[in-house]
Amino acid sequence: MEYNGLNNQQLSAVKHTKGAVLVLAGAGSGKTRVLTYRVAKLIEEGVGPYNILALTFTNKAANEMKERIHQLVGSQADNIWIGTFHSVCLKILMMNIEKIGFKPGFVIYDADDSLALIKRILKDSRYDNNEVNPRTVKYEISAAKNDGYTADDYLTQFNDFDPDEYIHEATAFVFEEYERTLKENNALDFDDLLIKTILLFSKDRDTLSRYQDRFKYILVDEYQDTNEVQYRLVKMLADGHKNIFVVGDDDQSIYGWRGANIENIYNFEKDFPGAAVYKLEQNYRSHQKILDLSNAVIKNNSGRKSKVLFSDAAVGDKPKLFVFEDEYAESRGIATLCVNLQERGENLNDIAVIYRTNAQSRLIEQALVEASIPSKNLSGRSFYERKEIKDILAYLYMMVNTDADLYLTRIINTPKRKIGDTSVAKIAAYAETKRLSMYEALPYAEAVLPAAAAKAVLDFYTMMEDFRLKKDSLSLNDLMALVFEKTGLREMYLQAPTMAEAQGRIENVEELIKNAAEREARGETLEDFLYNISLITDMEREAADEAVSLMTMHSAKGLEYGNVIIAGVVDGVLPHTFSSGTKAGIEEERRLLYVGITRAKKRLMMTAFASRATRQNGFFQQTLSSISSFLKEVDESLYDKQETHAAARMHAEAGIGSSASPFAGFEKPSFSSGANIASPKNKVSIDFAAGDRVQHPKFGFGVVKDISGTGDQTVLSVAFEGYGVKKIFAAIAPIEKI
Repeated sequence: MEYNGLNNQQLSAVKHTKGAVLVLAGAGSGKTRVLTYRVAKLIEEGVGPYNILALTFTNKAANEMKERIHQLVGSQADNIWIGTFHSVCLKILMMNIEKIGFKPGFVIYDADDSLALIKRILKDSRYDNNEVNPRTVKYEISAAKNDGYTADDYLTQFNDFDPDEYIHEATAFVFEEYERTLKENNALDFDDLLIKTILLFSKDRDTLSRYQDRFKYILVDEYQDTNEVQYRLVKMLADGHKNIFVVGDDDQSIYGWRGANIENIYNFEKDFPGAAVYKLEQNYRSHQKILDLSNAVIKNNSGRKSKVLFSDAAVGDKPKLFVFEDEYAESRGIATLCVNLQERGENLNDIAVIYRTNAQSRLIEQALVEASIPSKNLSGRSFYERKEIKDILAYLYMMVNTDADLYLTRIINTPKRKIGDTSVAKIAAYAETKRLSMYEALPYAEAVLPAAAAKAVLDFYTMMEDFRLKKDSLSLNDLMALVFEKTGLREMYLQAPTMAEAQGRIENVEELIKNAAEREARGETLEDFLYNISLITDMEREAADEAVSLMTMHSAKGLEYGNVIIAGVVDGVLPHTFSSGTKAGIEEERRLLYVGITRAKKRLMMTAFASRATRQNGFFQQTLSSISSFLKEVDESLYDKQETHAAARMHAEAGIGSSASPFAGFEKPSFSSGANIASPKNKVSIDFAAGDRVQHPKFGFGVVKDISGTGDQTVLSVAFEGYGVKKIFAAIAPIEKI
């Protein structure tokens, strides 16, 4: 096999095939190439593909690895277990679930399913639903599972002076009921795929030994992102042969908020004494001026495994920082940057606007629309999380597993069949008394319900039994089309408020049916189809026409663009206020900026603002903002800094000096509408009067009762239907007169 494409460090890591190996792969240093060549090298040395396990965090990464390995070793790649932690654990559980007390054919509850179950448990409990947020409880349970805690030992992680004692007591109660209900429904949640695999290995040492013997060589991508349970799983499997090869970058550890433990990569050499360490520091993405800034930013983190990125591409534009008057001017400036790049011949698909929080995207999106620049948001809602998709999938899940009460409660009255909550509650109570699943209790509806409700339930049961009878004889797409029509779902979606919404919902379902047909052509059964959907973590997007990509810094990890604009590089945003209270929080925020910087290949532009609107005592006020402390830590010679005259004046009045070159602002782009974007400091036109009917995206329809203030300080008192009177800052709030 040829290794011409590898540098010396990459080649050394690839050829180190025995024992524990840690590869510290800097941003853009070719870590995927190293992983794939390492697998090819093992096979070249005679290791059976069956004995190799490669773990990733996303389906996209797993598929890319499969394709690259297939190019190197051909069909032998088909026998390697390559997948996400969850997909690999699912395979193991599908073959061994009975050993921990579950039955074959279990279902997997997604996030919405889990939340619905938690709400139901809380509703029936003694805990005050006004004080206990079901989403908080769900987060607590998920976090506990990812930290390796069961329902029995959940409370042991808190001390005796816990300020959230009530919440944690409620969570402990819900946790126990939640686990019991999952077991009764022969169901797992997504977190269970890992923790139940660890339980399996802990209870059945023979099963663990069998998988240890099978997976003689284990490779892990993005090791810095592993949580406690993933770490335990890898450690258990690797303890067999000690041939563990992990690739990661502690400087890109940005998922602490969801349980990732950076200490796992820091402690690798302690866990595996004698481990070899290789550093990949040559960057193949960015030019040296961008890397100089990234190196200067990240070196201020303590305890990191030192790396200094370098590039053969020494020539390139120095990174730039533009400081605007406020976030409104910033958004217009970002739009103008995109216009200017397009006029210079840059493809919009090679431009990314990256920000710390999703809330920042609203003004940026508005500015891009006004500048006639198309954009696509890469932090959107998943296709499989849409209501119409979840509805039809719930019918399919019930065909596979009639023990799944949660799916039954979703569909039994969807569409409306005159089976109300009271009837459902009576069926549930009867099922519990008789120790049946709710589905098994449906034929006894006449014993517990009035005649009309009982008939509706029996009609539903007859329809479901007909589906179950036909599921093995019909093709997947024909079965789904039958469900879509016969259940009344299609008719229900046609009754949507607008034709566009109705058409969109129906098109989504038809796309799901097409997906099923494609998967069936690959030999998948209904069960396979449902399991694969459960494992999808990202929405798959078709290649769009030219458009600027908008995304959070978390979404940007792993991507690269010729031109990158990082918005909102100010204290309070980056680092974010919520993360500024601890050293660990600050250092993760610094890593976020590092990730953003290292996405850029040719040009890096950062934007900041001298003031922004903040909500205080129910009102929005412009408050002074300071350039991010992360940039103040580095030598200003590493980037060109420019302030508008207005921003410089505001900083001067506040006693904040600046060495930046002032500029009047970008030349205004030619907007197709001829209109500028409103800013509280830029001739805002406030045209409201008492009695006006208005619409707000959150509060809905309302009537203006009173107006106070003038110009950019205009405050509307609006009586909203169902929400009462709210005070709205007219210059900023997304409110429209109708």
